[in-house]
Amino acid sequence: MQDIKKRNMVLSIVTINLNNDKGLSRTLKSISNQDYLQDTEIIVIDGNSSDDSEKIIKSNHKIISKNIIEPDKGIFDAMNKGLEIATGKFTYFLNSGDIFYNDNVLTNLIPLLNDLPDQIFILNGFVDSYFKDLELGLCDASPWLSHQAAIVRTDKLKHYKFDTKLDIFGDLDLWKRMKMFGHFIKKDVDLIIARMEKDGVGSHPIYAYKRFLDKQKLSKKHGEHKLITNIAILLLTFFYYKMFGLEDYYKNFPNLIRKFKRILKT
Repeated sequence: MQDIKKRNMVLSIVTINLNNDKGLSRTLKSISNQDYLQDTEIIVIDGNSSDDSEKIIKSNHKIISKNIIEPDKGIFDAMNKGLEIATGKFTYFLNSGDIFYNDNVLTNLIPLLNDLPDQIFILNGFVDSYFKDLELGLCDASPWLSHQAAIVRTDKLKHYKFDTKLDIFGDLDLWKRMKMFGHFIKKDVDLIIARMEKDGVGSHPIYAYKRFLDKQKLSKKHGEHKLITNIAILLLTFFYYKMFGLEDYYKNFPNLIRKFKRILKT
């Protein structure tokens, strides 16, 4: 572990990475291009990558405050490692491959964090999304949040932490637990914070079965009887992707699923 800066900050930006050197390079470039970094610390957690990730971390030593390079037990174990060494009043996860929406995000964000009332624990903005050359627009995770849109008070994150038994829905589990104990209190702001490509396990249709298994873990943990719903979403994902293709899936399937969930609630 490297720790080259030891002063308290307003914001800790945590980036986790495993064998995604190109994505890590994009993310760190996006951070270094920010026109305001004075009140932030940058933390990189790498799961002992076998590509050029370590070289990229070393070449960005001027902006990286702390880094850990060692094997981990998955995404949320790595995020917890970053959280453990975060000293900022707030923490934000901009993981490998994700980038800030533009170069003045932090210029706009830091004053909002400084002015956030103590009884509000989450500042929530927007995330722009794309898949390859296809622009998908702003993400809609309502009634919950995309973690790329959410900046959370560090003390609350350290209290709850991410459940490392989950592989995909650890952030949703976090929001549910915070709500259970009255801490899912957020302020929505009209600020696009990040851009993310929807090509990973959380969104690509080829990972639908993995999402189904993890959603079942989440449902059982929270005492939710959603087996039929989860199976229906799995089957819809599979057949829609096979019938209409990847581009149409990304363009239209999310709206279809939202309508499907609303029908189930009526």
